[in-house]
Amino acid sequence: MQITPDSPRPSLAVVDSIGDILVADDDPLHRELLSESLRNQGFTVRTSEHGQDALDACHQTPPDAILLDVMMPGIDGIEACRRLKAAPATAHIPVLLITALSDRADRLRGIAAGANDFVTKPVDFEDLQFRVRNSIRIKRLYDRLLEDNEKLRGVQSLRDSLTHLVVHDMRDPLQRLDAALTNLKKSRPNDGDETSAQSLNVATSATATLDVLCQSLLDLNRLQLQALRLNQTPTDLLELARRAAAVNRPLAAARNVTLESPKGALPVVCDPQVMYRVLFILIWNGLAHAPDHSTVTVQVRQDPDHCMLSVTDQGPRIPDAYLDMVFDLLRQTRLRSAGQGRSAGPGLAYCRLAVQAHAGDAGCRSDANGTHFWFTIPATRT
Repeated sequence: MQITPDSPRPSLAVVDSIGDILVADDDPLHRELLSESLRNQGFTVRTSEHGQDALDACHQTPPDAILLDVMMPGIDGIEACRRLKAAPATAHIPVLLITALSDRADRLRGIAAGANDFVTKPVDFEDLQFRVRNSIRIKRLYDRLLEDNEKLRGVQSLRDSLTHLVVHDMRDPLQRLDAALTNLKKSRPNDGDETSAQSLNVATSATATLDVLCQSLLDLNRLQLQALRLNQTPTDLLELARRAAAVNRPLAAARNVTLESPKGALPVVCDPQVMYRVLFILIWNGLAHAPDHSTVTVQVRQDPDHCMLSVTDQGPRIPDAYLDMVFDLLRQTRLRSAGQGRSAGPGLAYCRLAVQAHAGDAGCRSDANGTHFWFTIPATRT
């Protein structure tokens, strides 16, 4: 019976009663007795006379379980077991070694070789049948797990492809919208209508935010696979922070939030586009959760080995148990269900992966002074 991804799953009773068994024993009579006993229970049985034949048969058509007599000429059962367990294609196949009841040394060698179970001589055929059934049941469950895992990989690949397609298609209208808003700002007469001017600035900032988030989504999968190639060049980190803050200022002004960014210069070696998006997302995230009439502060610290930049907002405190979840895309739903509305979707997950690609790290702490999102990257050696 072949199980395919589209096949209905067999019941455990069916799993327990079907199997292809390979019996390897150089004694013709003992080999026939074992085979006949298993065939009478509905198993399909193949036989080999020595260890090398068993190895060749397993690699050609892997069975559901293998019975190996320890004492065989040439490659004995223990060596055959060791080779089977060392090969990825056969490592998951249960191996039952046939040993003498009193031979403790063979049992220990068999365990070291990776044997899954033992059958003792003289063979109790009822005991043999149960052990073989249990071994096959475990293998079928393992096969089922591999099958489910492969399906999940397919779903994830499809999800990533669809995300990439949708986000890629979104960027063109976003860029056209941004160009239209920019032209509108340039051509708009200075009529003193501050409300319209502020709305236009907020719309321009919002399109820039969406563009950053779209590009972050496109890069997120490559970062997860460690496949994003960084273009690292000497860069002023504080200038990137000021640029990111400038684009976010209309959002801050609309909510009467003070956005404080650092002055001066901080030379580092990084990918400026990737690091700009990190800074943009952290500042935008701080503004998104800051109360009206509060302050969001961008600060920097440096030691001989590292540069640390942090964004602090005065939004709701995040309990310690949830601090690490904000960077984990899969666990952010627990923040929502716990009433901790500090999820930033894929943005914060992108930030941590991006700084880790720069040999740095990112984190969060929350205390009476606010919630601090920070990252570190190596300092520039002078």
